[in-house]
Amino acid sequence: VRTLQGGDVQPPLSVDIDGSAFQDTARFQLPIQGLEGSVGANLLDITVDLDPDEVPEMEDIINNRVLSQLLITSGDIRPVDPYPFAIVPGPEPLLEASTGDPFAPLRTYVFQIDTTDTYDSPVMEQYTVDAPGGVVPWQPGSIYDVGLQQDSVVYYWRCSPDSTGNGGYNWYESSFQVIPDRTGWGQAHFFQFKGNGFDQVVFDRPGREFDFFTGQRSVRTTVQGNSSGSGNDLTQWYIDLTWQDGNGCGSTPAFHVAVIDPATFTAWGTRYNGANPDHFFGNVNDQGACRSRVEYYFIFRQNDPAQLDGMLDMLQNAVPDGHYVLVYTWKYLNRNLADQSNPDLFDELIAMGADSIRAVTDSVPYIFFTRKGDPIGSSEAWGTSIGDLIQLEVDVTSQGNTGGITSPLAGPALSWEALYWNEVPDDPQDSARVLLYGRTPFGTEQLLFDRNAPEDSLTALTFPAFQVDAAQFPWIRLETRLWNDSVVDPRPAQLQRWQLLCGPAPECAIDPPSGYFNGLEGWYEGQTASVAVAVRNISEYDMDSLLITAWIVDQQNERIPLRHGRSSPLPAGGILLDTISFLTQGLGGWNTLVIEANGIDSATMRYDQPEMAHFNNIAQLRFEVDVDRENPLLDVTFDGIHILDGDIVSARPEIEVSLDDENPVLLLDSPSDTAYFKVFLQSPDGQLERIYFRDGTGQEQMQFIPADGPENESRIHYRPTFEIDGRYALLVQARDVSNNLSGDNDYRVSFEVINRPTITEVLNYPNPFTTSTRFVFTITGREPPTYMKVQIMTVTGRVVREVTMQEIGTVRVGRNISEFAWDGTDEFGDRLARGVYLYRVIAKLHGEDIEVRSTAAGGFFEQGYGKMYLLR
Repeated sequence: VRTLQGGDVQPPLSVDIDGSAFQDTARFQLPIQGLEGSVGANLLDITVDLDPDEVPEMEDIINNRVLSQLLITSGDIRPVDPYPFAIVPGPEPLLEASTGDPFAPLRTYVFQIDTTDTYDSPVMEQYTVDAPGGVVPWQPGSIYDVGLQQDSVVYYWRCSPDSTGNGGYNWYESSFQVIPDRTGWGQAHFFQFKGNGFDQVVFDRPGREFDFFTGQRSVRTTVQGNSSGSGNDLTQWYIDLTWQDGNGCGSTPAFHVAVIDPATFTAWGTRYNGANPDHFFGNVNDQGACRSRVEYYFIFRQNDPAQLDGMLDMLQNAVPDGHYVLVYTWKYLNRNLADQSNPDLFDELIAMGADSIRAVTDSVPYIFFTRKGDPIGSSEAWGTSIGDLIQLEVDVTSQGNTGGITSPLAGPALSWEALYWNEVPDDPQDSARVLLYGRTPFGTEQLLFDRNAPEDSLTALTFPAFQVDAAQFPWIRLETRLWNDSVVDPRPAQLQRWQLLCGPAPECAIDPPSGYFNGLEGWYEGQTASVAVAVRNISEYDMDSLLITAWIVDQQNERIPLRHGRSSPLPAGGILLDTISFLTQGLGGWNTLVIEANGIDSATMRYDQPEMAHFNNIAQLRFEVDVDRENPLLDVTFDGIHILDGDIVSARPEIEVSLDDENPVLLLDSPSDTAYFKVFLQSPDGQLERIYFRDGTGQEQMQFIPADGPENESRIHYRPTFEIDGRYALLVQARDVSNNLSGDNDYRVSFEVINRPTITEVLNYPNPFTTSTRFVFTITGREPPTYMKVQIMTVTGRVVREVTMQEIGTVRVGRNISEFAWDGTDEFGDRLARGVYLYRVIAKLHGEDIEVRSTAAGGFFEQGYGKMYLLR
């Protein structure tokens, strides 16, 4: 069900889907061109598995309905102020129009104003202007001199984009009447009635009069045999070119019976929600049993004797003579079963003119049309097989003597003050009634009064006499019912004018020329974007604190709320510049920003303040955010160094995991950002365990250090104690805020732990050497030696150089290469002679000698002494 911008609810559209096993797509086509109110915010109410529930569900949860707002913009320009059919007090009102897209580029627009809607009188004025999107004003000139010579002049005005290059104008028209010191709504010139609703009344423009419809009417029926009941079903019927109803209910063959009133040439409707209370004849589709609306045919299933009895009683006793009756099949004619069940029904149909109904082949589609009491003009059509598509079109002559005229909605108003009307009788036999309907903010209409037009055909009625509350009924719709009992050439009374005096609602519009800043371009994900746009009150009436709503529709068509709050009041003629700021995190790619002024209040589910138009309160901007696709850099160190796979490490190491991301905005700077890391440890027995930042008791296992500043590098400190000797493995998974992984594969490194403090034989490298050599060794345990010294001596045992622990440099548990490089000099810096030198290492831990762990290099040592060869 589609609700247009102005609140008008369109006829529902339905689609039947057969045999859906998992998922299906339902497609609907929504008209835009020529449909007033289609531009702006359209509300779509989408429901599946309609009542009655024909599809059993595992769970009857409330997930079968969704409401969605569809925004439709236009390249046109539309009159806004004065509003359509306005009564204005000033003699020279400013004309203001709004573009369908507030952010439309600079274009050329054309305005015209005249006292006739043909725009060809001598006083017609035209104005051409180049303007950007938003509100485009025009102050006409000499044409308002007409108001100095005539009272209560009606003006017509229209606007369009310039026709140059696009093949023609696309005019949107409005009209208003100038009455000093009065405000309201009215139609007081014949051409103002042209867009009204006419029920059996003809708007005779050349003759400038209203007539009852007299002429040929067409009734066209199409029946698809053995229909599937899908949304594109061809079983439907029309009066002239107007669709009346279609489709069916269920899969059981049935008769559809439609009844047409010959005076109004309108179809009878079923009972539903208080409408048509007398229209129950035992039919299936009563009170919305098939669809939640009035239907314009009555369903009688052919396999149900009680329903066939009801159809017979309807045709014999409920349908008056002279009414038109249409009978057609749903699925097919189950003739043998229905005739055997109720032969009297078939006798009645034959008496009404269905001469062939007993002669046609069984199980085929069938159509019958007649006028009750006049079987001579009856018509039939049928198929030859069950799946045939058949059609019957019948032309009948209609001589009208009754009808009606319905006005567009007037309002919204802040107060209703008076109603005036004037109807001129055509002859003594004509009659007229005036009806006034109030419409609530929720779209329901209520008849507030219904009375005969007085003989003098002029009445001024103040609303306090029957208490029309504008808060309860912001809109009013007027209707006149006309009839004439003349036998020859009946003609209706001529409606001259009807006018409602009221306090009109204000009108605001998004107007970028009054103020606009676009800060949506050039951002990458995570930065703050902003946009500011002006909202202008173009009316003469103040508005209260203005509700501003903004949201983003992202690439997945998901709606992301940004703002729903009030700004300052907006006085008449005032401008409000509102700024919307938001983070672009998660918005990589193309998005749409939507800003709405005076939107729907979430508490009342209606527009926050009454307003004359709303299509110009919505603006949308497409923008692109550069996507963060760069992988962050992951780094892992043990006691400050990068280890090789299989290296020995301390049984009590300090493991640091760092993640460096190039994005300076999407920082890993929150305690919750630990979710972007996963650390696993594989023990010597092969068990893989995830290491959490806190254990089950809440004790910290790993310390998270958030990123600080645009460098965006966060770190984890993990200080485990490995009690069991053996080979372990560390696995790390990491990603940035944009969910970019640190690599195609997880980081993995294996390492060995030996808890017993040992040191391997110390090798010098290179050996032999010419310029310098370093010392290579491996330490195990939980901590490095507290004392260490290397003694270098001649083969005779004279110590020529001692290297202290401070000179050796940092010593860690695991693989070590000394920072110190011996250059072949003694303790005084003198160069030693070439030849073989001996060396040994003394290492202690808290005063105790450290055990030397044997390795394959042990064969190069004698009693703890190694050999090195200095080349010169």
